[in-house]
Amino acid sequence: MDRNTIERLALREIDELPLETIQKRIDALQSREKPEKWMIAMSAFHQAMREVLAIKRVIGRRKITPALRRAVALHVDGRRRD
Repeated sequence: MDRNTIERLALREIDELPLETIQKRIDALQSREKPEKWMIAMSAFHQAMREVLAIKRVIGRRKITPALRRAVALHVDGRRRD
């Protein structure tokens, strides 16, 4: 899925969610209750996006080579991949 499609889907979800649902989500996030499945999913999604952006900062616009892949893997998770 390309970036434009993801952005359109995310914006569409916000546009199509009833205000009541949005308010319920805000209230749930502000409470100290056990997290709901959607909260966990959103948290995992945002963590993954932070990791992608960190990788993008390291790689920039360089050509992806096996050596660069190993360097990024080492930078991201500290593991050596040969």
